[in-house]
Amino acid sequence: MRFIGWIVGLALGIVFVVFAVRNRVQAEVDLWPSPFVIEVPLYVLVLGGLAVGILAGGAFVWLGQGRWRRTARRQRRTLTRLEREQPPKTGATSATTLPAQVGGD
Repeated sequence: MRFIGWIVGLALGIVFVVFAVRNRVQAEVDLWPSPFVIEVPLYVLVLGGLAVGILAGGAFVWLGQGRWRRTARRQRRTLTRLEREQPPKTGATSATTLPAQVGGD
């Protein structure tokens, strides 16, 4: 599975590099309402917007799952505390074992 991830990542990397090489034309960005106008290559706008979108989406998902992470931490602490309170069980107890039969019939 990790190998497939590397293949997909490599393919996407190649697509991004080809896109960047083919779209080097300068694009004007008007930072309204400020009076500033900047010129950047088109690929910086597209790939930068993609990166900002991925980071923002990841941040929103991470923040949204905070309740589940908190619950998991609480359950992990409870489990650790309960494991410390109970002595570990070793093998079968004498109540469940049968005595050896002495003598033959």
